[in-house]
Amino acid sequence: MAGPSARRLASLAGGLAAFLWASYYILLVLLPRVPYTEIIVVPFLVAGAAFLLWHPGRTPGQGRALLLRQIASWQGLALGGMFLVLQVDVVFATRLAGAVDASLVTLLADVVATPLLVFALYRQDGDRLRSWPFWLGVLIAAAGATGTIVGAGSSEPLTRMGVLALLPLPFLVAVFFVWLDRVSRRVPTGDVLGAAALVAAAVGALGGSLLFGWAWVATPLGLLDAFTLVVMGLTSFYLAPWAYFWAAQKTTIVIPAVLQALIPVFTLVLVAALAPILGTTVPWVAWLGIPLAFFGSALAVMEPKKPKAPAGGPAS
Repeated sequence: MAGPSARRLASLAGGLAAFLWASYYILLVLLPRVPYTEIIVVPFLVAGAAFLLWHPGRTPGQGRALLLRQIASWQGLALGGMFLVLQVDVVFATRLAGAVDASLVTLLADVVATPLLVFALYRQDGDRLRSWPFWLGVLIAAAGATGTIVGAGSSEPLTRMGVLALLPLPFLVAVFFVWLDRVSRRVPTGDVLGAAALVAAAVGALGGSLLFGWAWVATPLGLLDAFTLVVMGLTSFYLAPWAYFWAAQKTTIVIPAVLQALIPVFTLVLVAALAPILGTTVPWVAWLGIPLAFFGSALAVMEPKKPKAPAGGPAS
């Protein structure tokens, strides 16, 4: 059992991951004129290079062999493709539906879709799914998220294309993280993530070139846009997953999972703080719906109560 100090450090790391992932949606809104190809490829490339140079799970004598072998494996290629598809959907969902809505749907993926998928595939965490706090929390989180989205909680008017971009997001997030967790049981998480990021960057660059031509490679980015893309790669694709999995390894995955419910809360605060820069407003319904979604998420990811051990036999 982890001590109080370890739990505090894990809570700080999990909260840091939530904040960094929340900042991604804001950074994306700050890049309205940057083409999709650059937004998708550059952060992947930055994160992949960072993992290639160093990550916490790599032992001094291990080098980069595992990461490079992971790139060449079918799992590395498949995870990279999945990472790319997920990222494309996040970018479209954020640009079409707004940062707040995209972060709320991601919250539902963490709290609802992921545990359901784990149970369906591996029959794990069944105690949670059989407990009433889980389903009550799911209903409260869904009500808060739906109320915020339908009640014009996004920074953009909700359109049919925005809804279509949001719908697959919980499934994609759940599949990717469950798959990543399984592969990381055999390969250090940093090597798995680094390989997936580099594969996604390569496939994204090739796909973008086939769709839009190779001109995007020669199109110079402004200094501020380039800096923002580098920050996105280092925060959301390198530091955030490192903090999340570090917290999970030090204590239990429940701690960082609970704290990811803070993502839409952080997003809302950042949108409100940067409203003059972003040119957006936060409607009153968001200030009600997002705390409600957070409360429901925290309730859903609570550890179910263990049945009491039977009393011992009669004293001799």
